[in-house]
Amino acid sequence: METEFTNSFNVGRTNLRLALRLVSLAHEWQQHAGELQARRIERDIEALRREHEAMAGAKNWSEINAATQAVMRDYLAASASLWQEGMNVAMRNQNAFGEAIADWLKNVQSAWTGGFQKTAGAGKAAMPYGFNGFGQALQTPDQVASAPTARARAAKGDQHAV
Repeated sequence: METEFTNSFNVGRTNLRLALRLVSLAHEWQQHAGELQARRIERDIEALRREHEAMAGAKNWSEINAATQAVMRDYLAASASLWQEGMNVAMRNQNAFGEAIADWLKNVQSAWTGGFQKTAGAGKAAMPYGFNGFGQALQTPDQVASAPTARARAAKGDQHAV
């Protein structure tokens, strides 16, 4: 009986590919974070400049109040835009990281099994024991009420119902 040889260099290459991909993703994330930080600083400087101009040119408190409200409105709009862009970047980064890990797992499996990839069945037999109860727990009360009882299934001839 001959044991099939697994090329350990393929596993090493796969690990190095993951490391390089994670380094490139980290570099991209760092660039995005730097760009967002630069835009935040520009937003703050612009708000301070506008508030300084409003105070220097104001003749009474109502003019200062009106100018401050306009500055704060624009500041909050810019902040919301930056927060939205930051969340979009975070979601893209999370998705890219997940794809990198999934690709790495596929490549490691392929390297260890020599390219033989067998997918697990999608039937109920392939599900772990606890998942069947978990699926039943997620049913709505209407689905539970309309589902046949164990005794009704046993009456139909389902031997494993009771």
